[in-house]
Amino acid sequence: MNITPSHFSLERRRTRKQVDTIARSVERMSKLIDHLLTATTIEAGQFAITCREQSVLELVDEAMQIAEPLANAKKIKLKRYVPRLSGTVFCDRDRVIQVFSTLVGNAIKFTPEGGTVSVAAKPLDKEVCFSVSDTGPGIAVEQVPHLFDRYWKGGAPNGQGGVGLGLFIAKSVIDAHGARIWVEGEAKRGSRFVFTLPRPGAG
Repeated sequence: MNITPSHFSLERRRTRKQVDTIARSVERMSKLIDHLLTATTIEAGQFAITCREQSVLELVDEAMQIAEPLANAKKIKLKRYVPRLSGTVFCDRDRVIQVFSTLVGNAIKFTPEGGTVSVAAKPLDKEVCFSVSDTGPGIAVEQVPHLFDRYWKGGAPNGQGGVGLGLFIAKSVIDAHGARIWVEGEAKRGSRFVFTLPRPGAG
């Protein structure tokens, strides 16, 4: 049997595709296990955060960098609106990045190809208000009260299913900071998730 260069190249592409598929499956399983463990810790009243002063700009930049590959795969534009002199917040960096990953990941998931996802920060007196907006199908009014419930899976307008434990954990993280998280928007007009974080010394 003669193995031509084109045949070898085809086999390499097939192998790479299989490896990529396995890697994505492992990543999804790892994320699911982490969410389940975190949810169990929250419900047991053992959830804790470690807060330090963090740069607003660096938090948003890291969140955008993590989301970039997923956005590129769907040809979705990522936009950032953060004033250069946004200052700092007092938070658990890893947990806040987890919140961003959930919100931005969901926004990308439910936004059609070619759409836009925007991340913004608005410095206030004692806190900073962050938001993640998208140009997706929006959220039905009757679903809004349940978005942050544990295990809730609502039917998305584009038929992609619900968001699982992500938003439940996101709310628990923000609650642990003594801050707030909520959602704005309406069906067919995109959605906007908003959360706050305290300034150092605020209280």
